[in-house]
Amino acid sequence: MKLEKYKIGMRTIKTGLAVSLGMYISDLLGLYSPLFVGLGAISTMQSSVSESFQSGKNRMLATITGAIVALIMSYIFPFNYFCMGIGIIIVIHILNLLNWKKAISLAAMVFIAVYMNRDTEIINYAINRVLDTSVGIIIGVLVNYSISAPHSNSQFDLIFSSMKDDAIDILYDIITGRNKIEISRFKSKLDKLEATYELAKDEERYSFKNKTKFNDNSIKLKLMQGVFNDLSTLKSLNCKCCLNESNKSLIEKLLNMTLFLKCDNEITREDVIYNYHISSLLSNLSNID
Repeated sequence: MKLEKYKIGMRTIKTGLAVSLGMYISDLLGLYSPLFVGLGAISTMQSSVSESFQSGKNRMLATITGAIVALIMSYIFPFNYFCMGIGIIIVIHILNLLNWKKAISLAAMVFIAVYMNRDTEIINYAINRVLDTSVGIIIGVLVNYSISAPHSNSQFDLIFSSMKDDAIDILYDIITGRNKIEISRFKSKLDKLEATYELAKDEERYSFKNKTKFNDNSIKLKLMQGVFNDLSTLKSLNCKCCLNESNKSLIEKLLNMTLFLKCDNEITREDVIYNYHISSLLSNLSNID
């Protein structure tokens, strides 16, 4: 039995730590409702530092939005359940317009808490709910940044390094005339590489350390996009085309094998396209090194 699936992830550990630390700090500061500190900390823990910063900012602004709508609704429409439902609709609609969809649940909780409050002066209560939630959000971001922060640059390199071998395997299938050429796995990795590259760019903006230049990653991404384009075209040709001597020699060197391919027929348009993309593919693979 594999024990890997029972392993507790670092994000899970950091979430628990952020909640505990948030509750402790709320007790030291004498905050009124530690519950909202915990909710803020949980909602901000993301898979990358940049996402955590962006999530924290959006949730803080969404929390303020929920509290303001609750204040306005409570003064215009004294408490009743129907008006509370209308208020929730307004909060959700505003956050959808601002594209803060992931913060809707937290903002709605703050709205309900403020709107239903009847024990203390409502403005002070709203300010305290925003303060409680903001403390939790800040702690969640700081914990995610300070402890085993996920680095998208390292993830980018891991994905990239595995893709060249995949490309060579697919090239081998194309050259040897395999009936079924499978590139969906390569495309999935390329999608993940592109997403990781965008995360790495975002992380640079939020980094307090020495910032990494992303020129190399940009070049690597373009190379892999070129590799995928060539592989896709070669697959779509779906023919046993004639390989020219230059490409044949380079492939034999790359694959460490001898190709016994003869081209007795007249060169066709498909052969020209085939050799162009083979040459482009070999050039990109060479540049990867």
